[in-house]
Amino acid sequence: MPVTLLMGSLDEAALRAELARWGPYAEELAAIDDATVVRLGTGHWPQFSAPAALARALVEAFAEDAPRQDAPA
Repeated sequence: MPVTLLMGSLDEAALRAELARWGPYAEELAAIDDATVVRLGTGHWPQFSAPAALARALVEAFAEDAPRQDAPA
């Protein structure tokens, strides 16, 4: 199942570097075959500092992960 991680300030490399110090938590992310990290360029609360950017990122994530009409159920 595809997973999108919407990050305020971390890109994928920074997220993986941070999680590598957290032991088992890094293993959880590594176990996801289809993970996309999206850096929003905001602080900790993107819903307050950049609500439009957060909304666009959510819509894009759902659109990318939505089943295609021709995909078998």
